Amino acid sequence: MKGLRGVTDYDADGMMVNKINYATDQGQLDRCFDFVRVAAGGDRFEVVSPQPLCGQRFDTGQ
Repeated sequence: MKGLRGVTDYDADGMMVNKINYATDQGQLDRCFDFVRVAAGGDRFEVVSPQPLCGQRFDTGQ
């Protein structure tokens, strides 16, 4: 875990639009999601949209 906290720009080898900073993002819920698909040739993944799909947290009242 200590070594993972040193990673500040994780992007799943280019599959994530927004990079994750494990040094500062611990315990934080990510509100944005990246979507990838298999390329037509079947040999790689490609990002579906250059912008992630983001939502917002809401209060459940509990």
